[in-house]
This record gives sequence, structure tokens and C-alpha cells, in this order.
Amino acid sequence: MFKKDKLLHIFISFLLFMTLIHFLHPHIAALLTLALGIAKEIYDQLSGKGTPEYKDILANFLGILAGYIVFYSVIVFALGKLN
Repeated sequence: MFKKDKLLHIFISFLLFMTLIHFLHPHIAALLTLALGIAKEIYDQLSGKGTPEYKDILANFLGILAGYIVFYSVIVFALGKLN
């Protein structure tokens, strides 16, 4: 279904988002995670050291979305708190 590279983008974005929400509001954590993913694609384009793909950004978004689902499912609904 997904190539190894896309799964890596999903996994890294998920982990980064889940880490950042301990320090930042979830919306800010999501924006920062997405911005870092976009910056990585820009770096790939400018440096020539990687292959920039819009699908990588989509995979990053899916990782963030998975993080939101876990965060709100476990922390907000199960534990009943947002902080």
C-alpha cells in the first residue's frame, strides 16, 4: 500500500507530533511538524541530495493526523483532560 519511504514519513511525523504536544498546544505542534516536513522537501530540492515529492508532504500530514487521533482518543476522551 505505502512505500517504505512514505511509511517512514508517516512514522517520523507521528513521533515528532506526539513529542511536541508535550511542550506546545496540539495545533502549534501540528503546524510545526508539517512545516519541518515541508522544509525537508525544500532542502531535498535545493541540495539535490534527495527527491522532493508532494506525496512525502501528504505522508507527513497522515502521520500528524494519526497523532491527533491518538492524542484526542487517549488523552482527551479516556483521561478526560487536555493539558
